[in-house]
Amino acid sequence: MVYINGQRVFFKGVNRHDTDPERGRAVTNEINTVRTSHYPNNARMYAMFDHYGLYCVCEADLEDHANQSISDRKSWIPSFVDRIDRMVLRDRNHASVVMWSLGNEAGNGENFRACYDAAKKLDNRPVHYEGTRSNGNYGGGRFSDFYSKMYPGMAWMKQNTSNLDKPMFICEYAHAMGNAIGNLKEYWDIIESSNSCIGGCIWDWVDQAIYEPLELKKGIRRLHTGYDFPGPHQGNFCSNGVIPATREESAKLAEVKAAHQFVKFLVQHVSEDKQTVDVRLTNAYAFQDLSAFDFVYDVVHNGNIVATKRMKLPAVLPGTAHGISFKLPKVNLKKAHAKGEEVLLNLRVVYREAQTFCPAGHEVAHQQVALLNRGNLPALATSQKSLNAKTKETATEWRFTSDKIQAAFSKETGGQDSGSLLQRNGRTYRTRFRRTQYYI
Repeated sequence: MVYINGQRVFFKGVNRHDTDPERGRAVTNEINTVRTSHYPNNARMYAMFDHYGLYCVCEADLEDHANQSISDRKSWIPSFVDRIDRMVLRDRNHASVVMWSLGNEAGNGENFRACYDAAKKLDNRPVHYEGTRSNGNYGGGRFSDFYSKMYPGMAWMKQNTSNLDKPMFICEYAHAMGNAIGNLKEYWDIIESSNSCIGGCIWDWVDQAIYEPLELKKGIRRLHTGYDFPGPHQGNFCSNGVIPATREESAKLAEVKAAHQFVKFLVQHVSEDKQTVDVRLTNAYAFQDLSAFDFVYDVVHNGNIVATKRMKLPAVLPGTAHGISFKLPKVNLKKAHAKGEEVLLNLRVVYREAQTFCPAGHEVAHQQVALLNRGNLPALATSQKSLNAKTKETATEWRFTSDKIQAAFSKETGGQDSGSLLQRNGRTYRTRFRRTQYYI
């Protein structure tokens, strides 16, 4: 485990590149942890980390991905150590740096002994390196104060995150390309219940897509990936961020926020007779009590918010819990239950006043709970008359006919023929359905 100022902390982080769709690596400055993958970031970022209280895993610009054998060649030691020295000397006065990382996927060689010693000579903060995978199951076996792993599955997480002789750091996981991060909650259920895992960093924070310079001159701001340029390239493989290159919020960001939230909700009891709910809030912050927050709840009846209530939270200390009991206005649970109606409860914790980093009312935690599930829908009345339908296959299409519809589908495209007809209530309609396109 890792303790900061006497408190156990979890690193709920992302990997981050210096990238901007217009300026490239020349960024303007914009989770509780950032791993500067795979090089020390723009120097101004560290001032922001210090100011807002973000933890930083400061990583050296050291990667020999395609030729890791040089990590065992003594002639390369000066080049390896030089990159460690420059990183530590530049950034060691930043309080946000909680660990140094010796590089990324650069081999298991003895040169990293010199790198580890060089970092410790200049600064006493702990050192991370994943590349020393001497035991085969995870890295960090030597030249590292942490064990480390990339992209583990759930079975691995259950077997390798507790009862270790040094902390486990998941330096890359939950690859955020496309419709991703769906099982982040399962990762954090294991991490927060472990006694050795200190957290991890999602790969990665933002899509590395760019604007095309000639289009910019015409006022066109359209994002491009490798597919839009001559090779060699990896297509859109660098578009694997939690947020898009334009920095708008995304569904993936909402998923990350929910999995990382520092206030946990548990509905302990619901009384239909008294119209009351008992909720327990647990403060999972390391240093902050809950006195700056309000507890807000919405009563949702059959899909509509019928009531919203708000109350101040007391100074619930880190690592402790607080019980809240409240009445449910604008809904009768007994009657709703008898009618098979749905009643949901939206629970939220928000900042009461504006902070340096967010406006008043900013939500830091939420959860939706079903108090009553919707009953079964009534059975549909159906005609007992069977459908008189025929199908026919030709060399180019499939045809389907009945007394209500005529449809033809192309074997080549899957699209529907323009001659398809639908008869309903004595009228004839021309139908046209499009094939769904899938991009992988």
